[in-house]
Amino acid sequence: MIDKEMKSKLERYGLLLAIAGVVPIRSGILLLQEKDCGCFLVEKTTLHANNVLFGWMSIVAGAALLLGGVKLSKDRVGKPWIFAFLLVGAVAGYTAGLAPSYDASEETGDYTALAQNLTAKGWVMFYANWCPRCHEQIGMLGGSAGYLRLIDCATFQCPSFVKGYPTWARMKDGEVEVRTGVQSIQELREMVKE
Repeated sequence: MIDKEMKSKLERYGLLLAIAGVVPIRSGILLLQEKDCGCFLVEKTTLHANNVLFGWMSIVAGAALLLGGVKLSKDRVGKPWIFAFLLVGAVAGYTAGLAPSYDASEETGDYTALAQNLTAKGWVMFYANWCPRCHEQIGMLGGSAGYLRLIDCATFQCPSFVKGYPTWARMKDGEVEVRTGVQSIQELREMVKE
């Protein structure tokens, strides 16, 4: 049973509790979107399984905080308005974390095998969703870019070796191999051969 003092604190800070619930929901959504959070050292299949598990756990925990906070709040603002505000924030956060778009119908050629081989060789592209050079790099590959491992540095704190966008990186022989800037199709093919 909750005593009066604890109940009073929960009523007073219920709105903060609800707002805090948005953070794990946002994290869970990003994990389910395959945003790697910089975990490019982990094998893709293992990473996917962990993303699904921890993504759903984060969403459930965040929803519990959100709903519990809204229920406990004695704020003057109506509970439906609080819930609507937080829901809009969650949707906005979801869309902000989306990767740059690419058109599968672009006349760029079919680079599916190239993109799959880049991923298989461990290459990850660090980008920023506002970066025109990053959009250019993804546009080169057209719809095949969906096979790349992409990490959005506008959403996550990227490693210190990322000095500009886009940055391609992989682990090779215990060292981080880095290529900065837009890579031509020929340069991407050479990266696969190495």
